[in-house]
Amino acid sequence: MSNPILTVSKLRAGYGSGGDIIKGAGFSVSQGAISTIVGPNGAGKSTLIKSLVGLLTPRDGTITLNGKDVTQLDAPAKARAGLGYVPQEHNVFRNMTIGENMTLAYEFIARETKGLKAARDRVFDIFPDLAHRAGDMAGNLSGGQRQMLAFGCALMPDPSLLLLDEPSAGLSPKYVAEMFQAVKAVNQAGVSILMIEQNVKEAMVISETAIVLVAGQVRAHMPALDFLNHPDIHALYMGTADVAAAGSV
Repeated sequence: MSNPILTVSKLRAGYGSGGDIIKGAGFSVSQGAISTIVGPNGAGKSTLIKSLVGLLTPRDGTITLNGKDVTQLDAPAKARAGLGYVPQEHNVFRNMTIGENMTLAYEFIARETKGLKAARDRVFDIFPDLAHRAGDMAGNLSGGQRQMLAFGCALMPDPSLLLLDEPSAGLSPKYVAEMFQAVKAVNQAGVSILMIEQNVKEAMVISETAIVLVAGQVRAHMPALDFLNHPDIHALYMGTADVAAAGSV
């Protein structure tokens, strides 16, 4: 296993004066890998992602990216440190063209125009369909096409790790398959990936590791194939099985 690009240790997070939703979570993502977070509804998956990307400040614990402590950085600072993020909804500007969305994504993080063309060319190499439609309005794209554009925008600043929040949500079966191919293409281009995904079996096929989150705690961290082949996979996913012997952290 390669060195971790992301290490999360004893992370605690919640909202306002309420109790912790993330309760001492810890895991790592290997350099160059695809890792998938799974868990039942209410497990805290979205809260965890928000804490990682800087939309929610952790109450305790550490987040290390590329060997640097980024725990207390806000979202733009984490993006400049190499962390990309594709939210589940509202992830493109529909009243702007594909090219304008990509330009804005680059300039917001890089704070300059130098390197913009190289960034666009790099993203177009991964998503050639975007290059052919750079002048089209994002609002005229299908849900699957908008998701590809959101991927492309997140890749413009050249992140080392990309976080995806339910990338297949709301997509037709055809676009779900294309979305997973896009995730693989991004990973093969050298970007490590951590995602939350509702299509668990499909996600595990392309993932290296599964991170099982239950009630705000990481209950298991295991190879994706072990997760798929586990005899109690349903119970494990729902957080009712004993996972101590299956890679618990």
